[in-house]
Amino acid sequence: MKSRQASSTLRGGRDGCQPGTIAAGARQSGFTLIEVMVALTIFAFCAVSMHFVLSQSVDSFAKIERKSFATWIAENRLAELRLEEKFPAAGNSNEDVEFAGRDWVVSTVIANTQDPNMRRVEVTVNLRLPNIREPVFVTQLTGFLGKN
Repeated sequence: MKSRQASSTLRGGRDGCQPGTIAAGARQSGFTLIEVMVALTIFAFCAVSMHFVLSQSVDSFAKIERKSFATWIAENRLAELRLEEKFPAAGNSNEDVEFAGRDWVVSTVIANTQDPNMRRVEVTVNLRLPNIREPVFVTQLTGFLGKN
């Protein structure tokens, strides 16, 4: 019996396998390289998709914010015209406005209508961006002013 144990030990271990090898029928734990690569590929696709969705969300938020600020500016200009004591004459005007930490260009076009007691007012708001020479169109508001 001692000779059997000695020969088994000489061959590498109790189960007869070489040191560092897995015995036949023994259960292996962990992941194979293929499984890890597949998992990393899936994770990469998910990460890229999430990045794309988040960047679109941030872009949408910036556009909505810009549009909201420009609409406020246009509504303010129309309210200023309504509050003026004298009835405005037909004509064009441009004004630079600083609002919400940005530079805006407000263009106002006052036009006659068929009724001499009414004026049509178009207020166009453009945003000046640092990298672009011409202001970028953001919104346009049209309203009417009546003579008191």
